[in-house]
Amino acid sequence: MTNIEKSTLVITFNTEGPLCYLSHREMATMFQRGLVRAGIEVAYSLGFNPRIRMSLPLPRTVGVECFGDVLCVGLTAQDDHDADNLRQLLAAQLPEGCTIIAAQIVRGKCSYQAQSAFYVFSLSHVLLSESVRNAIERLREVCDKGGELFVDRSSDKNRTRKRKEVGAYLSSVEVEGSELMVRCRITPGGSIRVEEIMNLLGVERSDLSGPVVRDRVEWSGISA
Repeated sequence: MTNIEKSTLVITFNTEGPLCYLSHREMATMFQRGLVRAGIEVAYSLGFNPRIRMSLPLPRTVGVECFGDVLCVGLTAQDDHDADNLRQLLAAQLPEGCTIIAAQIVRGKCSYQAQSAFYVFSLSHVLLSESVRNAIERLREVCDKGGELFVDRSSDKNRTRKRKEVGAYLSSVEVEGSELMVRCRITPGGSIRVEEIMNLLGVERSDLSGPVVRDRVEWSGISA
C-alpha cells in the first residue's frame, strides 16, 4: 500500500435508475470497493485508517439521476496505465445503473470544481397549473432582470432553519414541451438545492412524471 500519487484517473459517468437513491457516501463506498476489486493501483491516504485518494466533486441529491458526473482517483503509476483499460476494469465491477462514459489519465494531482449544473424536471402532470406557470415566470424574471428569491434552508448539522437568498444562483429557466430546465450557478458559497427549486415551483416529487435529472455539469479542472 502506498500514498505516492503520481497521476489522476478522471472518470466521467452516469447514474440512472434505482442507483440514484444511493447517498453521496454510499456512492463513494461503491467506487472504493469497485476500484479494489478491479485491482487498480490506487494511492492511499496516510493515517491509522488509510483510504483511497479519490473524490466525487459535486454531491448528487438522493433520488436525482445524473449524466456527466466526475470521479477523480489518485494512481501510484504515472505513464504505465492505459485509461481505456482502467475504464473497462472498473466498469466490470460496478452495478447496473452506473455507466462509465469516458476516462482519462492526468499527470500529477488533479481535481475538478463544478461551475454550473443543468437540472431537468418533468412537469407534464402539473405544467398547465396556473400556480406552476406563475412560479416559472417568477423564476424567469429573476434570471432576466435580477431580484431576490428567499428560501428557508435547514442546517445539516444543527437542524436550525434560516432565510437564504438563492436568486443569484439561477442562470436560466426554460420550458421545452413538458420539461422545465434550470441552469444553476455553483460557487464557493454554495448553490440552490433541488428541493428548493421544487418548493419555489410549489410541486412535490409525486407531481413529477419522472425523476429529476442533473443533465450535465460544467467543470473546471485544477492541477496541483
